[in-house]
Amino acid sequence: MLDKNNFWIGFISAVLLPFVGYAVILTIYEQLEAIGWVSPIGLAGNFRIRTVAMLAVCLNVILVQYFNRKKYAESIKGVGTATIIYSFLWVFFFGRHLL
Repeated sequence: MLDKNNFWIGFISAVLLPFVGYAVILTIYEQLEAIGWVSPIGLAGNFRIRTVAMLAVCLNVILVQYFNRKKYAESIKGVGTATIIYSFLWVFFFGRHLL
């Protein structure tokens, strides 16, 4: 599926990867808390959600590297567009909590 130089392939991949990444990272974080390696005490109320969401969006760097190696410029444009949309959404939902 990822072997095509197409805007929509890059865009859809960049929309799906953060969803999967968010679930995986959140599960890992919860497991670390369950065994006592991570503590939520002393952190802001939405710190975990905010951080995991940003890490999930940053996973798109993997897609950019993959498409860059294959010289798929159109797919990289799709990844970039989805990443910018996700970044704006992150700032919209969490930006006011940072000020």
